[in-house]
Amino acid sequence: CTGSIRQFLSLPARSWNLALSSGFVQALSWIAYFAALREAKVNAMMSLDKINIAASMVLSYYLLGERISVWMIAGCGLILLGSCLAADLRVSHFYSEDRPHWVLPAVLSPCLQALANVLAKMDYAAVDPNVTTTLRTGIVVLTLWIITGFREGFPDGRALLHGRAGIELFFGGAMIGISYLFMYRAIHDG
Repeated sequence: CTGSIRQFLSLPARSWNLALSSGFVQALSWIAYFAALREAKVNAMMSLDKINIAASMVLSYYLLGERISVWMIAGCGLILLGSCLAADLRVSHFYSEDRPHWVLPAVLSPCLQALANVLAKMDYAAVDPNVTTTLRTGIVVLTLWIITGFREGFPDGRALLHGRAGIELFFGGAMIGISYLFMYRAIHDG
């Protein structure tokens, strides 16, 4: 743990900038996700979440110089088609008066998630990925707290920590934090 703290204090400026950018973009992804989830069905949201695969491929091509094969393009085309079919989106929906307003944030969310991951991959410093993941996660939490606070008022922190809400908040945050550790470790190593 001491080595991680020393690494945190000695992060290069590029790592700080990429971690801050990645965390902020990740927070925007969450905002778009929850904005869409207010109106969308969960299965439609999860179907459209797979768009991040195609977005990651395009962004990693342009920003990281990764190669794209014909098979990758074909696979992503099938993923996009499958996502639209599974979300029950039709072209006619977009020309009707009652078009689904949740679609734009539902598509924006995985695209922002893909950008956050590509930004994380751009950090090639020899630093334990847990250190930069901690920084990214802190930025996500801080950004969401500030935006939510200004939009809906800052909650009383003591009230959040008591009872069932506090338990759900703790375990939800812990699970998300653990999933980020695995995801960013994989990005760092792969």
